[in-house]
Amino acid sequence: MKRFQVFAIAILAVMVAALVGCDNTGSELEVRRALVTYMEQPTFSGQDIYREVSGTVARFQLHNRSESKLYFIVSKKELTNEVIDGLTTNRNAVEFGKDTKLGVELGGYRVHIDNMLLRFPTDNLRIDPTWVIRKRLGRQQYTISMAELVDFVHDRTVYGGESIAQLSVQERHGRTALFANHGTKVAIKGEPSLTRLVTTVIKEGDSNEVQAQKLLDLVTMGLDYDQRESRAGFETLKRPNEVLMTGGSDCSGLVIAYASLLEQTDVDYRLLYCFNRWSGAHLTVAVAGDFKSQNGYDYKIGGQLFHLAESTVKGFRIGRTELTKSINKDYISYIQSPRDGTIWDARTGSTILWKGWLKL
Repeated sequence: MKRFQVFAIAILAVMVAALVGCDNTGSELEVRRALVTYMEQPTFSGQDIYREVSGTVARFQLHNRSESKLYFIVSKKELTNEVIDGLTTNRNAVEFGKDTKLGVELGGYRVHIDNMLLRFPTDNLRIDPTWVIRKRLGRQQYTISMAELVDFVHDRTVYGGESIAQLSVQERHGRTALFANHGTKVAIKGEPSLTRLVTTVIKEGDSNEVQAQKLLDLVTMGLDYDQRESRAGFETLKRPNEVLMTGGSDCSGLVIAYASLLEQTDVDYRLLYCFNRWSGAHLTVAVAGDFKSQNGYDYKIGGQLFHLAESTVKGFRIGRTELTKSINKDYISYIQSPRDGTIWDARTGSTILWKGWLKL
């Protein structure tokens, strides 16, 4: 007999799109598939996304793919017909657990005797396409509609491209690196949910420098650095909505979120891939603009001056904040512009990834 244990499964976000199918764009079916996928993956959606959007008192536990059924737990004190009807479109298809001496059992699973375990076909999950996900980010609120969520799942509103950049850095650092192409998950200009968020942060007339700093403040102060992701031993590649929905990520996720916010403005920026034999790999952002270079973290890229905008440090001030470990020019191995899909070698200037195609 199996007890329920809800835990986050960290996988590459690129796998999520493969799970939900691509037909019936904008339909209730597509919304249901997207939500079920996110329900299965709290690492990318936060805890119990269905409960948040639907308002149900029931708690999602499991999607059994082999039998195509969803399992929920409801306190027996709260179990009513209204609760059941709020979960499923077909009350007659719902199966209820049986009381035993050890608890309530159904389908080889067991829960505490005070709860009811129930299951029903995945296609019977009640969905409302008008639902909106709301997440607090400090003083701001991020909202995303079901249609916008589906667009993200299918990578319609991110740049996309080759997900893995396999590059040899052995000649410089004595090892070979395999890293993800993070620019593929950066949102394109005009993505609705991020545009709404940006307009609550910046004001008309704000200079590019002010916009870059305000959006960096939103990321560093409104999101958390996730130590679990950073120490997982593999890359958890999130889309920007997933970073905002979960309230944080490691350096790569925070960079994707910040870059995606910058995309909704006219601020020019670059992603900086850093490899160092002592401190390992790191991803950060450099923004163009007229900042005071008090900390010395400025870089000439393509004849234009960029300044470090470190998204993992709370309250980082562009051009001013000094780091315990300096990110100097020698630390930067590769540079990327998500807008044109290019990654190039910081030392030689040669292009190694262009418009999503790996150049071996």
